[in-house]
Amino acid sequence: MHTPQRIKELRESHALTQERLAEKIGVQRNTVWRWENGKASPMEAIVQIAAALNTTVAYLMGETNDPTPPFVGNTERMAENLNKERYFMEQKKKTYSQ
Repeated sequence: MHTPQRIKELRESHALTQERLAEKIGVQRNTVWRWENGKASPMEAIVQIAAALNTTVAYLMGETNDPTPPFVGNTERMAENLNKERYFMEQKKKTYSQ
């Protein structure tokens, strides 16, 4: 999948109109249309597009097939590890209190 398709796919999955995405990035609606239809290159605004669509530049550029920003996965892993650590500490307290 190429950049234009990825922009459109993510925009639609976030329930954004072309107009709303354009507002978030600070461009005209027809600019978004041109990006999605391969009529213009989005490279000048690729970082803003990625941020507005909660993805990475690497995903938009086709360098990866994972649209999840790295910080989302890391946050989830951190929360999971924290929950494991809390569980471990609770088990430890139960053992010592018996």
